[in-house]
Amino acid sequence: MKKVIKWIILIIGALFGAVAWNSNKKEEQ
Repeated sequence: MKKVIKWIILIIGALFGAVAWNSNKKEEQ
């Protein structure tokens, strides 16, 4: 089960990072 939790945290972190990166790029334009 620990492996599953680790993967969920990684996926959520990646999605959150992508959203933050996209919002930062939009502000620059």
